[in-house]
Amino acid sequence: MLPDYHIHTNRCGHATGTDCAYVERGLALGLTELGFADHCPLYYRIPEGFAYTARGMTDLEEYVRSIEALRRKFHPFPIRIGLEVDFLAGQAEPLLKMLGDLPFDYLIGSVHFVPEWSYGYITNYRSRPPLEVYQRYYRIVREMAASGLFQIIGHLDLPRRIAEEPQDESLALLEEELATAIAGSGMTVEINTSGWRLGLPGGGYPALRFLQRLAAKGVPITFGSDAHRPQEVGSCFEEALAHARAAGYREYAIFAGKQRRMMSLP
Repeated sequence: MLPDYHIHTNRCGHATGTDCAYVERGLALGLTELGFADHCPLYYRIPEGFAYTARGMTDLEEYVRSIEALRRKFHPFPIRIGLEVDFLAGQAEPLLKMLGDLPFDYLIGSVHFVPEWSYGYITNYRSRPPLEVYQRYYRIVREMAASGLFQIIGHLDLPRRIAEEPQDESLALLEEELATAIAGSGMTVEINTSGWRLGLPGGGYPALRFLQRLAAKGVPITFGSDAHRPQEVGSCFEEALAHARAAGYREYAIFAGKQRRMMSLP
């Protein structure tokens, strides 16, 4: 089986279930590892008058202590301590100050919004021209990859959730440019299975043609369900494994202490 590195908790305010229930589900499925990556507390200021979608916990130290207690309870099953962080350019200092020396195994950098438009979730941008959504979103992801702050990129092509994909060469050029930037950054990209749960055309994030570009450039992958309920842990992992193999992957990444190690796909 595979690891699931993108598990939320009820601390974020829009997930349900106990921490133990997520781990028990992972054990029942035969996952090799489970990694919690709940939403980071707000570390940046929202400009006055901008829409904002609330997410994130309030007590980061309690979160870490709780996951450490789970490790002891379910030893020797590997449970990793991760965090999903909204990236915002120019805000590295307050982020690093907030994270301090807490013992994270990995940080998932995610882009959920375009700050020029709002700090609300990307689903607020359905009325925007699709190509403009992709252009602005991928520009922010490039900045995130260059920041050196994170180990994993979350739901890479999230605009697929709300914007029709441009049918000319413009999207291919954007993807090629971004794949090159990610390869140069040394980051890992998650295959996020929530796209299959949502019934998106092309399934999980990233789409196969984009994943093939990443594979061709040697960008490592890992796996995450983006679970917000215990029953979503490990969901659609058979599809994710087939997706990875179809793109040309034969290995995946695991993390401990922010150090990456490669494993053979099952």
